[in-house]
Amino acid sequence: MHGVYLQGENVSVETTTIRVRRETRDKLRELAKKSNTTISNVVALLLERGEIAERLDMIIELLRERNELLKELIRIFKSREGEGGQVKAIREEVSTSSEEEPELPSFVRDNPWLEILRGINKKEG
Repeated sequence: MHGVYLQGENVSVETTTIRVRRETRDKLRELAKKSNTTISNVVALLLERGEIAERLDMIIELLRERNELLKELIRIFKSREGEGGQVKAIREEVSTSSEEEPELPSFVRDNPWLEILRGINKKEG
């Protein structure tokens, strides 16, 4: 067992040895030195960043799918503009259903920009 420095505390944890190229070890050692921490903590941080990157990739893919859906809806709206009142009825239906707001993330709640964006949306409708 070796002591590891974690967030200001000395903690005893079980450790093991892993084989890496010397170049990789040197880079990890340099990162640890710059961050005033251990190689173990650097590896843990890099793994965490990898997990975050995977989640961000998933979010990006979901946003792309939503973007494609929005493009399709815009195409449908534009194709029906010549049909007069139907587009207005669809817009009213969409705006009515959007008044029932889903639970928003904490960073969005009470955000003054939401009211500004709602005002812009109402002007366009």
